[in-house]
Amino acid sequence: MIAHLRGLLVSTGSDSAVVDVGGVGYVFGASARTLSALGPTGEAVTVHTEMLVGEEFIRLVGFASEAE
Repeated sequence: MIAHLRGLLVSTGSDSAVVDVGGVGYVFGASARTLSALGPTGEAVTVHTEMLVGEEFIRLVGFASEAE
């Protein structure tokens, strides 16, 4: 499981973002609230994550805080 990501925010979309961690870009889904809390692209961020696994998918979901 991936508990959190710490790296540079590469991009954000309407419902997802990409964080570069040591040269690997991790894409994760997130709410508008979380995306607005991340800050500008190019800045260092920490995103708390939950990995969802189903029969036909693996999805990483990000949160701005551990409590969220």
